[in-house]
Amino acid sequence: MSTVRRHIEVDAPPSVALATWSYFVRWILTGHQRLACDELACVDAVRAGLVAFEPAAGGGRTDVIFSIDCDEENGPSRAVLEQNVARYDIRFVSVHDDNFTTSPQWVEEFCEEYRKRINLPWYCFGYPTTIKPGLVKAMKSANCHTVFMGVDSGDPGLRRSLMERPMEDELIYEAARRIQDAGIGLQVSCIYGNPGETPEQMFKTLEMVDRIRPTQSSAYIFYPFPRTKMYTAAVEMGYLDAEGEEKVREGISGYHHESILKHPHKELAETLAKITPVYARTPEVLKPAVRWIIRNRMKRLALMIYVIMIPITFPFLGMEGIRSTLRMAWTAVTGKRHAPRGAHAIAREAEAEEAARAA
Repeated sequence: MSTVRRHIEVDAPPSVALATWSYFVRWILTGHQRLACDELACVDAVRAGLVAFEPAAGGGRTDVIFSIDCDEENGPSRAVLEQNVARYDIRFVSVHDDNFTTSPQWVEEFCEEYRKRINLPWYCFGYPTTIKPGLVKAMKSANCHTVFMGVDSGDPGLRRSLMERPMEDELIYEAARRIQDAGIGLQVSCIYGNPGETPEQMFKTLEMVDRIRPTQSSAYIFYPFPRTKMYTAAVEMGYLDAEGEEKVREGISGYHHESILKHPHKELAETLAKITPVYARTPEVLKPAVRWIIRNRMKRLALMIYVIMIPITFPFLGMEGIRSTLRMAWTAVTGKRHAPRGAHAIAREAEAEEAARAA
C-alpha cells in the first residue's frame, strides 16, 4: 500500500481554515458541497480524518492536503471503489486521464473487471494511435458511453512541427470510425490560434471536425503553458511578449477565454473556437450561414449561438449541465437541498456522534 495525496489551496490562513473545518466537513458528508479536487479519494480522506493543513507559499493561504491509502499498482482497492459507488449514488463515471488508452491490454482487463463490478456508463480520453478494434469492443462491452479524442489541428504539418503529434490525417479518421462503429459516442477537440497558424490551417481543422461527424466537439484557444515547446515557439515568433508572459505567470486567461497572443488572426481563431461545436452539428443546408459568420469574424454572435445551442451541440454533457443548473437554481430559490442516497445515513451518523459527545 502507498499513500496518494491531493492538494487544495485555500485563500485563508491555517487558523481560519481550521476554525471552519468542522462546518466544511459536515457539508461534504451530507452531500451539500463538492470538493474542489472533485475526487472520491478526497472524500474518503475526509471521512478517515486524513487531512493536514500547512501554510502555503506567499503567506495568508493554506495548503489542505488529503491523504488516502492506495494499492501501489491498482490505486484504491476494488472494495473501496464499489463502496463509493453505492455510498455516493454515482450514476456516471468520468476518467480524465490523457494516457488512459496507452496500454490497450490493461484497458481491456480494466473493462472486464469494470463490467462485472460497476457497469455504469463512463467517459474517457483516447489517443488516436491507440484506438484499436479490440480496445473499442472491450470498452463498448463495459458500457463506455463516450470517448474524448483530441485531433488538435487538421493540418498535419502543424501537428508534426509544433504539437509532436506526427500521425497522418487518415489515422485520425480511422480511429474516429472505429469508435463510432462500435456504437460509442465520440467527442473530438481542437485548438485554434496556435503560434504561426494561418487561416488556411484553421479551416483545415474545421473541415476535419466536420468530416468526422462527432457526437459532440470542443474547440479551444491556444494557451501558452510554461516550459512547453509551444510556449517557447510563441515567444520566439513574437506572438507572446513580456506582457503576455506576465499574464501567464499570474494565471490570467486560459484556453476557454480570449487569446493572449499577439496573433494576426486572433479574431478568426476566437470565432472558430466558439462556432466549431455548432458547425459540426449544423445541417448542410444551414452551413453557408455559419460560414458567413466565420468569414466576417462575428465572434460575439458565434458566442451567443454557442450558448443557445448547448443542448444540441453537447447532447449529454450539455443537458446534464442544464439539469444541474436548474437543480442549483431551485435550491437557491427554495432553500431546500437534496443529499444523494447514502449521504443521509452519513449525516445521521455524524449527528449521533455529536449528540454522544455533548452528553
